[in-house]
Amino acid sequence: MEKGLVSAQDGRFALTDLGAEEGLFVVKSHRLWEHYLYYRAILDADHVDRPADEVEHLLTPEIIAELEDILQREQGLDPARIVNIHGTGSHYRRGGRE
Repeated sequence: MEKGLVSAQDGRFALTDLGAEEGLFVVKSHRLWEHYLYYRAILDADHVDRPADEVEHLLTPEIIAELEDILQREQGLDPARIVNIHGTGSHYRRGGRE
């Protein structure tokens, strides 16, 4: 709550607009890095989650923009849809789970 990411009212917690924006950035960073590791044949699809966990908080907006550009140009990836790649049809996590 100190950073303005979460608000509390009547014992209930919710993300602030800033909190939702920050959360979306972290998830997008994670997904983009997974895609990059997989499509560059650095790791198999079932081995990209843990390395992405380790890197997602280190990626800057500039690096994210570069990853989006590379993946859009080389793989036809739509950056606007990147956050949803772990749905039930995901080849990274079956059924959206590890």
